[in-house]
Amino acid sequence: MSHKEQEVYFSLLNQERKVVTPKHLTGMSEGYARKLLFNLSRKKALYRIAKGCYILIPSDMIANPSKFINDPCIIMDQLMGVFEEKYYVGYQSAAYLHGIAEQIPFTVSVAVQNQRRPLRIGSQKIEFRKVSISKFFGIERMNYSGSFLNVSDLEKTIIDCLERYDLCGGIDEVTRTISNAVDRIDGKRLIEYLGWVGSKPLWHRLGFILDKLFQSNYKVNKKILFDIYSHLSNRIYPLDPKAGSGGLSKKWKIVENVNCVSWLHA
Repeated sequence: MSHKEQEVYFSLLNQERKVVTPKHLTGMSEGYARKLLFNLSRKKALYRIAKGCYILIPSDMIANPSKFINDPCIIMDQLMGVFEEKYYVGYQSAAYLHGIAEQIPFTVSVAVQNQRRPLRIGSQKIEFRKVSISKFFGIERMNYSGSFLNVSDLEKTIIDCLERYDLCGGIDEVTRTISNAVDRIDGKRLIEYLGWVGSKPLWHRLGFILDKLFQSNYKVNKKILFDIYSHLSNRIYPLDPKAGSGGLSKKWKIVENVNCVSWLHA
């Protein structure tokens, strides 16, 4: 690196910057800032993720930067700050961060309020899922490897995974994820969130799944089952809207067209 490049690089390190754009280089023209960043990327001190947007590689990882750039959660907060986008890591990615997912997701799913194209960082991919403002709640700050990021809390993660089971391995995989969380669920918060989401099928499906787990000797809070049951409608819903026919659960008014606990006997 030239003297100026070293000066800029170590200044960014001291600022604890993880995501860098020309606007972060003060006291110089935008054109010169772009040239410096480009030169630093050629020398493996930065990793380009979009036009004018780079990841700063820590000095102890310049020789082998793949470990750093292949974990988007480390830089997520600053990345979304650069995009000026409200966000939270959700779905199976949030389940993994909460320690309740059985499988490591290949894609980091991020809920946002505006349409945004996928982004590839190293071998990892970030998929942005547009979520309505009314569903932008249940978010907590999580310390992840020394970096803070927005993540759906446990109860919102369960609801999101069930609502978008297609992003999370299917109904059976979501049921397995929920099974790993039953002893940690805040029942009052879960019921409150279900009310805010305002989806009747979710009440039926979640009640059915929790009851299935209860019958399989999981420690499901009976009050949660009672509260969910009290909110059921008179309609009948399929457990998996994309599957075929199946038997009827009269209690939960659910058509059991998939075996959501097949993994118990695998």
